[in-house]
Amino acid sequence: MLRIGLTGGIGSGKSTVAALFEHHGIPVIDADEISHTLLEPGHAVYKNVVNKFGENILGDNKTINRNKLRDLIFSDIENRKKLEHIIHPEVRNNIVTGVTSLHTSYCIIVVPLLVEAGFLDLVDRVLVIDADESERIKRITERNGMSEQDIDKIIRSQSSRQEKLKVADDIINNNYDKNLLASQVQELHEKYTKIASRYK
Repeated sequence: MLRIGLTGGIGSGKSTVAALFEHHGIPVIDADEISHTLLEPGHAVYKNVVNKFGENILGDNKTINRNKLRDLIFSDIENRKKLEHIIHPEVRNNIVTGVTSLHTSYCIIVVPLLVEAGFLDLVDRVLVIDADESERIKRITERNGMSEQDIDKIIRSQSSRQEKLKVADDIINNNYDKNLLASQVQELHEKYTKIASRYK
């Protein structure tokens, strides 16, 4: 099966593009969704994270308060490394398991930290969703209500736009036009379907 690694900086529109591929009947495995599941009570990752960072990161219902955890990891690089050391191996395992359960010509694997986490070996091609930083900040502010200072911390913690584009096999520009975005996905869907036929 052809495995497409979809990545891009925060606010670039990865989820929107992934949804457009799903409209074409293509399965999507999302690393962020896997991470969220792993951080729910009852999972070993949840227990390890709470043991590492303390119960101060928990809300009243004993679930992890993502805002508190985010503040911890983006204010201290060592905290971020500790969290990644706990989560990334399990996310990788879940991606591999998810791919092996699929029966389709190709699939989309959404990994925001595809480069940073060292997950490039899990994919055959890299699709980068590219957008201007000003546009990304605007989207995140509208979507999450985060301050520009907090957004800047996250952006600086990720690989640069240039570093992402360097590993790209394909690039989608997602600055303004939704119709253009859909047509770009349509073209890539046709391209990936042709490439995938060689994998059979």
